Amino acid sequence: MKRITKLLLLFTLVGVLTGGCELLTNTVKVDSDTYYYDFVINPTEAGPYSFSEQVISTDINQLLDDNNVKREKIKSVKISAIRAVIISAHTFDILDSGEIYLGSGTTKTTMAWWPVPVPAGSTDVPLDASSDDFKDLILQDTFTIGGSCNLSGPLTTQAMVQVWFEFELEFKLIGKS
Repeated sequence: MKRITKLLLLFTLVGVLTGGCELLTNTVKVDSDTYYYDFVINPTEAGPYSFSEQVISTDINQLLDDNNVKREKIKSVKISAIRAVIISAHTFDILDSGEIYLGSGTTKTTMAWWPVPVPAGSTDVPLDASSDDFKDLILQDTFTIGGSCNLSGPLTTQAMVQVWFEFELEFKLIGKS
């Protein structure tokens, strides 16, 4: 009897190790489209500055249709990449710090921030992304994006900035998320 029990335990262990583990994870990850947020920093004195807000359409229904997945199967939505590019004759030396937020209604959540210190002379900076789950936000048709910064000195000419970002959506294949 002990011998049969040991053999069953061995076969079970081998089965789990050779493929059964995939059934335990049971998820797939997909990247969203790339979203863009363009804003200007108008000439002003040093100190706090708020960026204009923009409404972004998620196109979540198209993404779900393309991947043949239902909304209920979304397990999590995280930032997979985010960068800021200054597209005018400036560098990010104009910033001491800054952050980008996403929101819906009056609720705003910081999604990323400039590294401190901002790399000297940089015009293209990877931002530090939040590890928050943005599932509830991306399931809406639209969300608001905005931000703020602390200017390191007076700005005499307009600076134009573009932030681009992508989400990673994790879907549960079997069962509910």
